[in-house]
Amino acid sequence: MKVHKIRRVKTDEVISEYLKSEFDRKEYDGDRALYSEIVNSPWLDSGLENALRRSLLFRRRQTVWGHLPADTEWWQIELQALDVLRLQLFARGHWRKISSNDRSAVRFAKRMSEGEFSPRWDHNLKKIEMLRASLLKTVKPSSVILIGTDAHSPFTIMEGNHRCIAALTISEDVLRTQLRYYCGFSPRMSDCVWHRNAAWNVARYGFRRVVVGDGALGF
Repeated sequence: MKVHKIRRVKTDEVISEYLKSEFDRKEYDGDRALYSEIVNSPWLDSGLENALRRSLLFRRRQTVWGHLPADTEWWQIELQALDVLRLQLFARGHWRKISSNDRSAVRFAKRMSEGEFSPRWDHNLKKIEMLRASLLKTVKPSSVILIGTDAHSPFTIMEGNHRCIAALTISEDVLRTQLRYYCGFSPRMSDCVWHRNAAWNVARYGFRRVVVGDGALGF
């Protein structure tokens, strides 16, 4: 089944939505007084604002963004019931360890609801519980950033893993209606370490970090 693409969007819009979800982090404690307006009420036609938001986001996420394919196209999409089954958790970091290499978001939420996870992951699971309570009260949807090879294939949650799991523990309908989705598509996304944690992708990622550095964007 092909996912429904609503509209093509510019990279600046995706960066703006990504930054909104990050701006409550402690790294931005000193920036909120000055930049809250351009983060929460962005003017996407302003080159200066876009540059400032990119700079703020890249303070935390340049490594993530820099290892996406250079030909990535961004779309706002709408998830249907069958699309939910294609959602995969982020392929690196603590998500890979918690999920034990089963990256299905649906199965992860089911295991969490059934209390299958070790107490060692309580910090991460408590965050999901907090977000679950927030989703039950929220009216305005927040944005989730996905990546994938095409509209027919699995999607990796690049930003919004906790929120997607929290929504799934309520219902799939909440997942589809209470969150807004942006997806970056590239036929080369299978070479991206965030989407596919294969040995050769990890090796390429390590090589680029050492030889090229995180300042280079795209591969």
